[in-house]
Amino acid sequence: MMTITSKAGRRLAKAKAELDMWKARGGKGDACGRMLRKSLEYAADEVANELIAQGFHEMEGD
Repeated sequence: MMTITSKAGRRLAKAKAELDMWKARGGKGDACGRMLRKSLEYAADEVANELIAQGFHEMEGD
């Protein structure tokens, strides 16, 4: 079984939830939106790096 760490997964889920909540409240404030999107980008990078380290990018299939 291949997994990501709890820390990386938790960070990604939290960043996505915060961005979704901001959007649901109307998404006002460009600076806030940029910060939340950047947090999501960094969290996704962290997860992707872990998956690459485990060889996911070399696997066959979807």
